[in-house]
Formats: sequence, C-alpha cells, structure tokens
Amino acid sequence: MATTKINIGETVNSLEWISRVNSTINNVEEGIAVTRRRAEVPILETNEIGHRLRKVQSQISEIESKMQAIHQAIDQGAMQYRMAENIVVSIGKQIGNQLVGK
Repeated sequence: MATTKINIGETVNSLEWISRVNSTINNVEEGIAVTRRRAEVPILETNEIGHRLRKVQSQISEIESKMQAIHQAIDQGAMQYRMAENIVVSIGKQIGNQLVGK
C-alpha cells in the first residue's frame, strides 16, 4: 500500500514563498500599468491626438446609433409588410371562397 508523507515545515514554507511570488507579480503588474499611463499621456497630448481620438470615437458612436435606428426602422417596416401581406392573403381567400360558393 502506498503512503503519502507531508512535511509540514516545507508546506508552510511553500505557502509563504507562493505569497511572496504573488506579491511580486502584483507589484510588476502595477509597475507596468504605471509605466503605460506615463507613456500614453505624452503621446495622447502630442498634436492633440487624444482630443482627436475622442472626437472620432464620438462620431463612431453617433454613426452606430443612427445605424441602430435604421435597423429598427427596417425591422418595423418588414413586420408591417408581413402583417399587410397576411391581411391581403386572408381577404383573397375570403373572396375566393365567396366566388366558389356562388
């Protein structure tokens, strides 16, 4: 029969080591984020790129809103067309039945 032996001291030391590694990783991630923000600000301020990008983003949002409105209008038109077609077909059947019945 196989047995497993757990060394409590090594396990506790491993948990402490994992905690230190995790802390180091978090510090590196924060350092990368800070460096990125420091690099982005001058780039975005150069020739008002940030302002222009925000303007373009706003224009794209406006276009997207207009496209959604067009999509809704097309869907509504298609639904009204289907309803009208169903009414015409129904009336046609009624007229056909009346002609056949006479």
